[in-house]
Amino acid sequence: MIDYADLCDQLGLETEESGNDELRGPCPFHDDSHPSWYINRASGLWFCQSGCGGGNVTSLVQKSLGLTYVAAASYVADWHAGRALTPADQVALVEKLKMMPTAERTELETFMPDPRLTPLVMPLWFVDRGFSEVDWQRFGLTYDKSGGDVCIPVMQDGRQVGEIRRRAPGFLPKYLYSHGFPRARVLYGEDRLRDPAVIYVVEGALDCIWMWNAGFPTVAMLGSHLSEVQVRRLASWNVPLILAFDNDAAGESATRRALVLVAGAEVSVLSWPEWAKDPQDIKDIEMLRAVVTGRGVQSWYEWMQSHPKEQRSMSNA
Repeated sequence: MIDYADLCDQLGLETEESGNDELRGPCPFHDDSHPSWYINRASGLWFCQSGCGGGNVTSLVQKSLGLTYVAAASYVADWHAGRALTPADQVALVEKLKMMPTAERTELETFMPDPRLTPLVMPLWFVDRGFSEVDWQRFGLTYDKSGGDVCIPVMQDGRQVGEIRRRAPGFLPKYLYSHGFPRARVLYGEDRLRDPAVIYVVEGALDCIWMWNAGFPTVAMLGSHLSEVQVRRLASWNVPLILAFDNDAAGESATRRALVLVAGAEVSVLSWPEWAKDPQDIKDIEMLRAVVTGRGVQSWYEWMQSHPKEQRSMSNA
């Protein structure tokens, strides 16, 4: 059984028995002459009766040692594994992680072994991309620590139809799909649509999540091109479409194919800035909103006119 009394001792917190599986002591976060701070020794949940707040054991470590939440989660994970570091060593490890290339960093990622402690059960590369524990909970994501994969459930018509695994940076292929997953018949994110005025279409699931963060109703085609079934699902919404595929040759090819399939629909094309391959490359949400609503959106005809070289090569084929 976990007993957080030992962790309190390691953090230098004065505690005494208070009954009901609780410890109490002077609050470490204000000048406390009378014990007003309590922690449940089994769950790690704590609170201060004098108004300093409360939280889980990770927030306790964060406030006590002055660490970031991610670093504090690492500290707690190490404590559970019996290899807790001193505060100085922990800070040094976090700084080392920040300096390492992302592909190498996957070997040193930490995780929370008990998900009840905190909703932050995320690999560091996911946090680095700007995603938060709110995204984690909102989209029902989980983390497979054995391979470093982010597991993304896919819902359609009120039920889960499969799972996508986004592998850690440096591993190929980037996405793995559960056995029998009907990728060509599903639009990731469609279950979140509620009477949209417009629908944005991107390539990958994480692109889709990032667009939702900025407030744009978005679906992902989960592949290199839209299928006819996916096009029919989009058409059933009877709203304008904006194609926002990756800023590379494959994305341009996917755009051309999609424009043929959606002929007759009201469709526009969003071109990402030269320095951005996809929406995840635009870390600042306000900047992403400015790009999506700015001059990068063209009618399908304008987009075709601005990409004449490949258009001619296709017509000559």
